[in-house]
Amino acid sequence: AEFAKIQEPLFKTIARCLNSPHFQVAERALFLWNNEYIVGLVAQNRAKILPVVFGALQLNINGAVQNSVKAHWNTTVHNLTYNVQKMFMEMDS
Repeated sequence: AEFAKIQEPLFKTIARCLNSPHFQVAERALFLWNNEYIVGLVAQNRAKILPVVFGALQLNINGAVQNSVKAHWNTTVHNLTYNVQKMFMEMDS
């Protein structure tokens, strides 16, 4: 109940961090998905959380052609982003 109150603003902030050009900011935000408790909360609330972070995850991997934004420059961030996307896909299977 308490998490539901903060999940949207929290994950909007995390989404901004995911796209940070500073690789350590993006990397630390992606490391949240290494925490089992966080993953459990995300799994229970993915219908609300995924729409908030999906665009940021896609931007890290593919960039945005219409805005000439490139994918994240750091390969570690790239790989961690892919792993988080894969985790979301596995939650739905």
